[in-house]
Amino acid sequence: MVLAGSEPGTVVAEARRSGKQWFIAVINGGEATTLDISLDFLGAGSWEATQLRDVKGKPDAWNRQDRKVTHNDHIQLELTPRGGFAGRFRQ
Repeated sequence: MVLAGSEPGTVVAEARRSGKQWFIAVINGGEATTLDISLDFLGAGSWEATQLRDVKGKPDAWNRQDRKVTHNDHIQLELTPRGGFAGRFRQ
């Protein structure tokens, strides 16, 4: 599913489910931008989230974050030019 905030040619955010897991992928265009992703598509309960985020000033680096989330949470992204985000969510 295409997520809110996506704009073709600027930034694309998509979510996909496989069994009991969800995956989010974000690809940014040539300008830095921010994006607020609602996790309201996740089912009830607590989810283990593994997130790979851009590292400012290091275009080839990722910052890994592991945390618990629920369907009430949001992911706030500060995307670098030509950067992105990848997330895996499992119960």
